Amino acid sequence: MPKDHKSYTALTKALNDTLRKFEINSCLRKIHFIAQIYWETGYFSATTEKNAENQPYYPYVGRGFMQLT
Repeated sequence: MPKDHKSYTALTKALNDTLRKFEINSCLRKIHFIAQIYWETGYFSATTEKNAENQPYYPYVGRGFMQLT
């Protein structure tokens, strides 16, 4: 993906802001964080839960990169 692509720029800024905010500042912590959001989003394919309306915890559904419910 080209670095001038709007999605790339927005994702990079959001990721860097989050890493700074939560003091995720070592290589190991960054690797763990990125691995967790990779898993939570279904390999970076979704930022909301699918079929959430059918779940017993609706409307408290996961959203974003860390889909905590």
